[in-house]
Amino acid sequence: MKILLCSMLLISISTVCAAAQQSCPRIPPSPQAPLANPPKKNPPAPELSVVRGDGENPTLVFLGDSLTAGDGASAPDKRFPYVVAHSFDKPRAFESYARGGLTSTTIADLFQHIPVPEESVVIIWIGRNNTERPDVIVNDVTRAVSHISGRRFIVLSVLHALYDTAMPGGADFAKFKKINDALSAAFPENFLAVGLDLVCADRKDNTHPNDNGYSKVAHQVAAELKKRNW
Repeated sequence: MKILLCSMLLISISTVCAAAQQSCPRIPPSPQAPLANPPKKNPPAPELSVVRGDGENPTLVFLGDSLTAGDGASAPDKRFPYVVAHSFDKPRAFESYARGGLTSTTIADLFQHIPVPEESVVIIWIGRNNTERPDVIVNDVTRAVSHISGRRFIVLSVLHALYDTAMPGGADFAKFKKINDALSAAFPENFLAVGLDLVCADRKDNTHPNDNGYSKVAHQVAAELKKRNW
C-alpha cells in the first residue's frame, strides 16, 4: 500500500512540474508547395530578394533572412519592413534585401555588392540560421556595418524560438542569450533587443512571427528610430 501511495505521489509531482515548465505548443512549420521540378545538381548562387517602397527620406534599408523577408505574414503590407516604414506620420522610403534560409555569412557576403543610399538608415537582422556560432554572427554583422561605413544603423537581436529548450531554463535559451549578449557588447550604441514580448499568439510557427508578431517588432524598431530622430 505504501509503495502504491508513493508511486501515485511521484506521478502527481511530475505532472505538476511538467505543467509549470510547459512552453507554447509546438507549431508546425508553414506548408511549402512541392517543387515543380527536382533541384539541379549545381543550383545557382543565392541572391537577396529586393523589395522597395516609395516615401519620405531618409531611406530605410533592411538586411536579413526570412524574418526580414516576412515569412509568416499574410500579405506584403504585413511584412516587417513595410510595417516599419509605415509607422511614421509620413511613410518612409525603404529597400529590403533578404532571403530565407541564408546564414549571416552568406547575407554579409552578398551585401558587399549592394549600393546603399548615402543618407539611409540600415536595419540589420541576421543570424537566425546559424545560431551555433555567436562569434561568426558578430563578425558577419561587423562586415555588414563596415560596408555602410558612416551611415546610421541598428542591429536587432536574434529572435529566439518557441520550442521547449529555447524557453527560459532550457539549453537553447542560453544559446540565444549568448548570441544577443555578444551583439550587444559589440554594438552597444546600436543594438536593439526585439521580440521579447512575443507570445504564442504572435507566431506563425516556432521561428516566424505572424502579422501581429511582426507588427510588435516593427513598432519597436520604429519607436527606436523616432527616439534617435532618424
